[in-house]
Amino acid sequence: MTAQAKADAMTTAPEPTRAPLKRERLLSLLLAAHEAGRWLTHEDTHAAYGDSCFPTDVSGLRREGLAIEGERHRFTNCDGRPTTRNRYRLADPESVEKARQLRDTYRRARGVLPADPEEGRRHA
Repeated sequence: MTAQAKADAMTTAPEPTRAPLKRERLLSLLLAAHEAGRWLTHEDTHAAYGDSCFPTDVSGLRREGLAIEGERHRFTNCDGRPTTRNRYRLADPESVEKARQLRDTYRRARGVLPADPEEGRRHA
């Protein structure tokens, strides 16, 4: 390969796309849950991208101006005993649109659009 061919290959190679930020992943999951008419749980975010501080992340989105409803839900833990956790969903159409805009802002910063709700999910 000539020196010119090597230089051409280096300048035309696509830049690798950065992985989505945690907040971008959470916004995508909240939007997907909204479209499916369901609540988003800690189990959902943990399975999707290993989130261990879901309520804190929701609080951060609320500080960004998103209206996010939360409620306690009961489930059976790994020991077979009943317990409760929070689950969340976008509260109104304005928050849905703001979540889309915020997610797309993060995506544009990475050079990725249109949105793919499956991006950033862990695949087994």
